[in-house]
Amino acid sequence: MNILKCIPLMLLSLPLWSMETCDAVNEQDAAAYVEDEALVEEWNHARELTAADCWFIELSQHLMQHEDSNIKMLGAGQMHFHNDDTMYSNLAEPLISKQELSAVITDLLHDPNASLDSLLLAQYVCDDAELSCSLTTINEATQIRQPNNMVVYLSDLEMAVAQQDLEWAGAILQRMGQTDQHRMFHPLPLQLTDAIETYLRSQPLSDQARDVLVQNFSPEPDASIDDLARNHFLLQADMMKFLFLQAYAPLFEACEYSPKRADVCLTIGQIMIENSDSSLAKLLGHGLQSKVHQMLGDEKAEATSKANSKALSDRLQCLVANHHLLNESIFYSDASTHIMLNANSEFERLEKMAVLYHDTLREQGVTDLVDPVSCELAYVERKP
Repeated sequence: MNILKCIPLMLLSLPLWSMETCDAVNEQDAAAYVEDEALVEEWNHARELTAADCWFIELSQHLMQHEDSNIKMLGAGQMHFHNDDTMYSNLAEPLISKQELSAVITDLLHDPNASLDSLLLAQYVCDDAELSCSLTTINEATQIRQPNNMVVYLSDLEMAVAQQDLEWAGAILQRMGQTDQHRMFHPLPLQLTDAIETYLRSQPLSDQARDVLVQNFSPEPDASIDDLARNHFLLQADMMKFLFLQAYAPLFEACEYSPKRADVCLTIGQIMIENSDSSLAKLLGHGLQSKVHQMLGDEKAEATSKANSKALSDRLQCLVANHHLLNESIFYSDASTHIMLNANSEFERLEKMAVLYHDTLREQGVTDLVDPVSCELAYVERKP
């Protein structure tokens, strides 16, 4: 799996994955955004470590020594990500042990400044690496950090549904209905960029690593390879939040199991629609409300929910309509990276990226582009 080349496709395809969850697009629609079949095939097979891979791994090891436990956790998460033996064919031994991962998570749980993103990453790593850490303890820590964020209760709900504990599941649904937001997007640690810059100065990229980056990303002739490496790592770190997306199927199951809780499930759906920073949550909110209306036999309300979901899906498809024309040099530019890391919501990110990519492609002479103005922009002032 060539993670260096696949990250842009993974990030730019996220709105499509969201739409598929609500049956708004099919496999052919999604495939239209990934035209390079060789790249997809490469994604699915292990490969040998390159000099660039080794530099990024050593950077992750360096970050694990940082004084900020959030940056430590991010470094450990990157190491676990690279540790996957399906990614590299020439790993003699694991890049990071279970004991090292557990130690970083333990330090994080003792830090009052641990961020929600770091705790959710710890939750994912704990489960995915089959560590001995307590998911219950991590869940409690997330709920202390942001008690009014619906996201922090989804892990407990998944456990309750798996155990078929309807009373516990019902209590969690009630608590979720009392929250006021569904928030997934949080900024990376403030000191992360400085830490990467410091490492670049002390451990410069080798000529071999630079050659790999040039080969993979085809940067402009005057582009800084150091900036490319920094932006790549920052975007990969930002992308990791999508690896630990909470499971939403248990939410639908819990609402189906408890018809008497239809009102609270409709409330949960409304919070996801109105107070979420994620297109996925908004689409799932419409889907949840549609499911509850169907369960209640309210055909008119069900049709309205489906129509609202379709309108949102159409808007998302509009915003990413030009993305299949992109190359990595645009995606990893400073302008694109700044948008990716500083937007306050997914829609703000998608709109600003749609405008940037449209204008960049137009300057390159690409024709037949979809103008983002037609996508009902809410975060960008732009005239047709």
